Amino acid sequence: DRANSRIQLFCNGSSTGVTIAGNGAGGSSLSSPYDIKLDSQYNLYVVENTAHRVTKFAKL
Repeated sequence: DRANSRIQLFCNGSSTGVTIAGNGAGGSSLSSPYDIKLDSQYNLYVVENTAHRVTKFAKL
């Protein structure tokens, strides 16, 4: 959810997401998240467009 500075997880068939990174507020820990990747250990990497960085969130 780039406009709300958060990453949400949606289960198959659900219309309600759970925020797993960021808080959806200005000044949150994410700045225009652009892309995500999971590694083999289930660490989440978020590419942030505005901040020009990659943020790692430990095992989800």
